[in-house]
Amino acid sequence: MITPATDLQPRSRIPETIRDAAMKQRKRRFAVGAEVRITMPGMNGVVVQCDDEIRQMGEYWHTVRTEKFGDKREPGCNLELIPKPER
Repeated sequence: MITPATDLQPRSRIPETIRDAAMKQRKRRFAVGAEVRITMPGMNGVVVQCDDEIRQMGEYWHTVRTEKFGDKREPGCNLELIPKPER
């Protein structure tokens, strides 16, 4: 016997606790002048501007100046801080 569409079970979803934890994750925001690495495609640069508000993808967007490509707009999740060498 064919069951009506209303009897179908909903597809499995991401558990609420995991989704809530991901949504509450601290957003990455870097100061102007910070040396950062753009993880994809893997190049270094300096932050020249940071947005004051969260934008697309729920992230702060930064303008990063690179030697090869000039200024690039990148979300904070795609940036890593380059630590200063210890003396």
